[in-house]
Amino acid sequence: MARPRYSLRRLLAAVAAAGVACAYLAAAARLEARVVSGMTLAILAVAAVAPIATRGRARALASGFAVPAWAYFIASNAGRPSGLVTTRWLAAAYDRLIGPPVALTPDQVAGFTRQVVSFLVVGHHLVALLLGTLGALIVLAARAVAGHPRSDRARAATSASP
Repeated sequence: MARPRYSLRRLLAAVAAAGVACAYLAAAARLEARVVSGMTLAILAVAAVAPIATRGRARALASGFAVPAWAYFIASNAGRPSGLVTTRWLAAAYDRLIGPPVALTPDQVAGFTRQVVSFLVVGHHLVALLLGTLGALIVLAARAVAGHPRSDRARAATSASP
């Protein structure tokens, strides 16, 4: 069984993506949740169409991303997201990153509530994208264990050789 290999470029891309996600989460209280919701929906829409339009490794990657990401996205936006364990984790992250509220006047309560809801929405969308990424990595690892070549070009090269 071949161990997965990661190039320095991929590791740097992963660190950059994690940094952007952390920045979004830290600024989530001030961000418009609609902007992040729109970006997340766009990414998920592309991930839903990509398995139809691609083949081989790209199809597996897109399917592995789309299924867990859409499942969590639907679960966090339908019904009671307060029942999800990640809601409790995000609430704890809010208290740690931003801090619990001080005494609020009645006029400040609406702004505080909007801030918390925005943080939770952005957090849930980031968790959906993270789960999608983990799903894609699991599918790629499963393909490697099953002996599939890393790319369609590698498959063509091995089948063309005598």
